[in-house]
Amino acid sequence: MHLRIDWAPIFLVLHILSRYLIIVGFEGVLSFFIHDVRFSSGGAMLLSSATALFGFSPVSAHTLLTDYFEHTEIANAILLIACAMWLRHRVLPAFILVGLTFDVNAFVG
Repeated sequence: MHLRIDWAPIFLVLHILSRYLIIVGFEGVLSFFIHDVRFSSGGAMLLSSATALFGFSPVSAHTLLTDYFEHTEIANAILLIACAMWLRHRVLPAFILVGLTFDVNAFVG
């Protein structure tokens, strides 16, 4: 008897998680430079919607936010959060997240 796993819901949850992490990373970096939480959160939301401009603007000509789940998307989000930690002089958590980024990107793919 074979156990069949439907991977679509798992990939959907991971895709939503990676989008959430990238928004947290954008907001973490932006809040270092923009001290008003309304503007930094709005900027994070605006940056995370850049893929809607695909084909209309060179801003969306990247693979940071793809329409499908891949492990590099999680690695980029973790790296953005590590950059936000480093900007706040929290070096040890930043180094740990950079190591996690390497593990996710190198060993999963």
